[in-house]
Amino acid sequence: SHWRRPLSRISELFALVGILNILLFIPLLMTYPAILNPNVAGHGELALRRTLWFQVHIGSSSPQWLDILGFAFLALTGLAILWVSAMPDMAQLRPTSTGFRRSLYGLLAGRWYGTKRQWNAQKAHLAMLGAFYFMLLLFVQFLFVTDYAMSMVPGWKDSILPPQYTIMSFQSSLGLILLVLFIMRRKGGYQEYIGVAPFWSASKILLGLTLLWTYHLFAFFITYWYGRLEVEQNVIRYLFVQNYIWIFLPNLLFSFVVPFLLMIWNPIRRSDWGPTLAGCSALLGAFNAGHSDTIYKAALIDPLPATDFPGLPDVLMVLGLIGLAALVYLIGTRLFPLMSIWEVKEGAQYQHMDTLFKGEYLVLAKPE
Repeated sequence: SHWRRPLSRISELFALVGILNILLFIPLLMTYPAILNPNVAGHGELALRRTLWFQVHIGSSSPQWLDILGFAFLALTGLAILWVSAMPDMAQLRPTSTGFRRSLYGLLAGRWYGTKRQWNAQKAHLAMLGAFYFMLLLFVQFLFVTDYAMSMVPGWKDSILPPQYTIMSFQSSLGLILLVLFIMRRKGGYQEYIGVAPFWSASKILLGLTLLWTYHLFAFFITYWYGRLEVEQNVIRYLFVQNYIWIFLPNLLFSFVVPFLLMIWNPIRRSDWGPTLAGCSALLGAFNAGHSDTIYKAALIDPLPATDFPGLPDVLMVLGLIGLAALVYLIGTRLFPLMSIWEVKEGAQYQHMDTLFKGEYLVLAKPE
């Protein structure tokens, strides 16, 4: 997997945006509706809102502290991965840096001198942190989509949406990484260090994630379609074919149709712009509307609740948050090398050009 070396630091730097996610999550927690229905007294069917927590009160009517703990541990694990991975680069840049950067690199690099024991420890630490990050990522995605989507729409009981939401996050995240990599290659002066191989190899993963997203969407839809209960039919009408059809159709177009049609063609997949364009399409498809106007109701019944499209303040807030996340990422690029120096250097030592018969080929070695 030498192809992933140029983009590893690009993905690791997004851990800094995780801090911003925690700060943005706090106002969301403050507006999170309580499990107790304020409009109903007693123990009737509508007295409690159906949630992930099985109507059990954990310390309060809204267990926000469990949600914030999940986001916090995910962000801290991502920052730990960035720190461990960037430590050799910071130690190398420490002698030539001045001012704040020299103090920062000295603090974060610690006693790193590049001994064999330190390299082995770094490899083990990255493996353990990566495993914990992957587990936490799946858990937090499940926690978020159940607490802030399904629990807001009565009758929407689905075990397929959390994995579909997670796959959509993988798809859009890979698209965002490819977009940053494309900008670095075309406009950032890294063309000699970033070839077509990262885009070509990542396009295969992007195609697989696109097909997985479509499979889970079909499995979700067909379960409600064959159930034929009134509430299940209303869920389909509400989310797919009536109220939010103009949200669902662009989501289907940009998350499946466009990436799939682009990634099945080898000439497009073997370029740098093709996978980037497919990734940008997946990013557009990842935007969805909320359905918070139906909480506390027993089920979706006729007439269905009115469609709640985002207004101008919502659009401006989304654009502003995207700009704020980009600002945090750009600040990170001023503090950490945008490309992992030690990984690129290590990869160069594992490859060389050789001839076989009349052809010249790139020979790759395995580190182990």
